[in-house]
Amino acid sequence: MPHSLSESQLYTYKSTWDNETHAFPPASTHLVSGAPSVTVERPPSSNRLAYVDALVDANALVIESIWKTVQNNNMITRSASVVPLRTFIQEVLKRSKTTYSTLQTALFYLFRSRPEIVSHLQRIQSCNHGWEDAYISCGRRMFLASLVVASKFVQDKTYRNSAWAKIAGLPVAEINVAERIFLNIIDYRLYISQPTFEQWHHLLHRHVEAKTRNLPTNLNDLS
Repeated sequence: MPHSLSESQLYTYKSTWDNETHAFPPASTHLVSGAPSVTVERPPSSNRLAYVDALVDANALVIESIWKTVQNNNMITRSASVVPLRTFIQEVLKRSKTTYSTLQTALFYLFRSRPEIVSHLQRIQSCNHGWEDAYISCGRRMFLASLVVASKFVQDKTYRNSAWAKIAGLPVAEINVAERIFLNIIDYRLYISQPTFEQWHHLLHRHVEAKTRNLPTNLNDLS
């Protein structure tokens, strides 16, 4: 097991993100093969880039809200070369060609696991750190793990962890460990009922639409 975290290439990656590579590929219309159909509302093509920007921003705000009390300099050496969180998310989504429905599911998993993560982070502050704490304390790695798990649950065909390792610029052993830790945190509760997913999609879509129009938004609206 890895006892220390390597520094992802994405942390120091100089972004080449541009508007022409910015959009998600066509979204899946099913939550999981064989499950009831869940219609995923696609962002209007005329406002697609703004919608994707707002969705990335929502993900970043959720990660920041969960890990806001963590001293990130214990995990990563802060320097001018470390890319912003939003750039990290954008690059992971672009390289992995993540679908809209997969990202929605990953974000739902973060909300589902938030109470346990926050509780764990609070315990870390009052006791000695174990090697697993380094992973749980890193919002970027837990976001990546949620994306890996969501992709495997939603998609009929998905990447192996070795491919995710190349996408993120991390050793495959770290991807394996991060995935297992996240699954333990969420207690392997990956299934989302159709009514729950439809309600989640409605709340998220309304939140993202408001951001594209520069209207006031609150993360509590997604809870």
